[in-house]
Amino acid sequence: MIRAVLDIGTNTVLMTIQDTGNNRILGDYSSIARLGEGLQKTGKIGADAIGRLGKILTDYLKIMDKTGVSHCRLIATSAMRDASNRQEVIDQIQRDFGLTIEVISGDEEAQYTYSGGLTGLNPDPSKPIGLIDIGGGSTEYIIGTTESIRFKKSLNMGTVRYSEQFHLHSENPESFDLDGLRQEIKRQLSQLQVTPPSDTQWVGVAGTPTSLSAAFHQLKKYEATVVHGSVLSLGWLESNAAEFSKLPPKGLLERYPIFGKRYDLILAGTIILTESLRWAGTDQLMVSDHGLRYGVLNAGEDQNWRERTV
Repeated sequence: MIRAVLDIGTNTVLMTIQDTGNNRILGDYSSIARLGEGLQKTGKIGADAIGRLGKILTDYLKIMDKTGVSHCRLIATSAMRDASNRQEVIDQIQRDFGLTIEVISGDEEAQYTYSGGLTGLNPDPSKPIGLIDIGGGSTEYIIGTTESIRFKKSLNMGTVRYSEQFHLHSENPESFDLDGLRQEIKRQLSQLQVTPPSDTQWVGVAGTPTSLSAAFHQLKKYEATVVHGSVLSLGWLESNAAEFSKLPPKGLLERYPIFGKRYDLILAGTIILTESLRWAGTDQLMVSDHGLRYGVLNAGEDQNWRERTV
């Protein structure tokens, strides 16, 4: 069977296609829908965002056709959880594309992300593992071992949410409310109410750490094989957060073209990441190119895979 899993987040829509016969990954795809645009202000996913999602799904369906995908799952996270019009969006996608969107809880998101994020890495099985997943609308923190999860928590903080809330889209860096941002991140982190073991091995997934790793390696074009398993130091992240905070978003993109359409979210993501590592008491982070969609593939759950009807 050839199957596809789509991760519909607050900023991106990711798709991974797998041949279950040999467990080979046939393709990984990433597009920006920015479903969370304006969500914090209006409480709804806007028409423009739904239109961007529709265009991405049209493109992805063409890829599914070419690769012979017979079954798929569409998993939606923070933006769809928060949106008051989520059922309208689900109904529209079902009507227009014959695709069913599953909206999962923050705990389910953490479970899938932990399993998927560790795929292809080789952490020391004798030490605890911590995983940080910085999304557009939420950030997940998970602590466990190679075999089980001992702690998981989803916080309502993310790059799209905070870039809007703290004026980081402004082309005038003096308008950035960085003090307010850091205070809010620390307030959110205080809700975790757990002290990670000092020897915890920390892993970062999603677009912020992978984009930063690509910049660290001075990649002209994103290369998953370089990024996956790479290591970033807290010192390097702090230095870059300071640099990014002095640049308008477009200036940041000119200096780091590898950030692509994520350029106006990188500052928020980098500060969330640095504050998270300080909270964790670690000075380095291993980067994973995998995440939720790989966790869905690992889980099997054959009853939840839907046969394509279009």
